[in-house]
Amino acid sequence: MVLTNNTLTIVREAFVDYFDNFDYAAVGDSITSFNTSQTTLVNEFYRNLVYSVSKDLPNGNYDITIIIPATQSNGHTIAEVGIFDATSGGNMGFREVLSTPKSFVLEEVRIIFRINVAVS
Repeated sequence: MVLTNNTLTIVREAFVDYFDNFDYAAVGDSITSFNTSQTTLVNEFYRNLVYSVSKDLPNGNYDITIIIPATQSNGHTIAEVGIFDATSGGNMGFREVLSTPKSFVLEEVRIIFRINVAVS
């Protein structure tokens, strides 16, 4: 995963609390490579509140769970996922392009991201 330049700056200032500001997850169907100046998903088709967040601070892990209802995933191929601080637009914390995009037909989709913060 590659973090945006904005994200790197803020993470350096307060890496433990930073991702608490990113309450929204979005999914899209583009496999376009990520670049650090990117601020949006390439082709977003769904955004909603993050389902849950868990922190394992001693080990530097921050897990984000995203649930996409069957009615929203139906007929789509999920290839990119991003975390944002707003219901639309806003700042993108990160974008991940899945190594194997997957199509769904009336299936609830659960995605769990683990961010490991290692500062040296």
